[in-house]
Amino acid sequence: RKCWQAGVPRRVEQRPGRRRVRLAAGADEARLLAQGMLGHRLRTRQTGPEGRPCHRLLVVEPAKPVREFYLAVAMDTGGSGGPILMAARLGGTGIEEAASSVVARPLGPEAALSGAGAAEVAERVLGLAGREAESAARFAQQLCRMFSASDATLLEVNPAAVDSHGQVLCLDCKLNVDSNARFRQPELCSARDWAQEDPRDATAAGCGLKYVGMDGDIGCLVNGAGLAMATMDIVKLHGGEPANFLDVGGTVTAKQVAQALDIIGSDGRVTAALVNIFGGIVRCDVVAEGLVSALQRLRPGLPVVVRLQGNRGSEARQLLRREAAPPSASASAWTRRPG
Repeated sequence: RKCWQAGVPRRVEQRPGRRRVRLAAGADEARLLAQGMLGHRLRTRQTGPEGRPCHRLLVVEPAKPVREFYLAVAMDTGGSGGPILMAARLGGTGIEEAASSVVARPLGPEAALSGAGAAEVAERVLGLAGREAESAARFAQQLCRMFSASDATLLEVNPAAVDSHGQVLCLDCKLNVDSNARFRQPELCSARDWAQEDPRDATAAGCGLKYVGMDGDIGCLVNGAGLAMATMDIVKLHGGEPANFLDVGGTVTAKQVAQALDIIGSDGRVTAALVNIFGGIVRCDVVAEGLVSALQRLRPGLPVVVRLQGNRGSEARQLLRREAAPPSASASAWTRRPG
């Protein structure tokens, strides 16, 4: 997924699927190296042991860094809630072991960094001087402007480097865009490679659903993030393991409900599905209509427990009784039993 020359040859594992950064002396060697990367799985600390498929390579001219360092702009979710600039004299893979050396500087709501503030970061934090400090200061300001313009939650350059001419280079970069701002960043979001994602997540995103796949066996279909989290907590409390987080939201359509249950049913690890709807804005009868549609093609033998309470809940339960299997004993719930 990320295969580029980072400037100097690094010792990397030679087994297929583990090659991340390789230095080629010419076209023939580059071809051989590409064959060892493409079609294999890239495994790093970020991907986990399962890795990610590699179908694309980035080929660039080798850089010759004199020194590497770390620069990033991120949202301070655990503190002020606003953007912060982070910098460290050490860059590259060692930054994770040296997290205590990272210096954080709060920025304003617009993530603006003044010339004086940028110079202070370059000289005092990064320990640069002269042309190198001037280049790093400009780079830090550009990073802040890009963070704001791209509606980012994280813009990380690791490592950044200074070359022999005193210019700052970006050798590796990570950009996370706020999902709520996707409509303002169509060009950036179009670059997302869904082949790298969980297929369930990709399908749900295409349906306009908020879905996060997990490793459990009880599928959850809920409206509202708070209720979805509470539902997963209840599943855990009683010894179960949720297979997903799925918030259909308050403006969900019957079609989206059906698509949501289809996604849950397509997961072979799911042994039961739990639908927990509290109708406030969302109409329970709309949810029931979608459930009836999906139940007709749901995997045979998969138990489905449905709780519909609130806005038009009575009509929804009547629809399920009329169009699907007999209800459970609960007045506000319905169960499709196996068989």
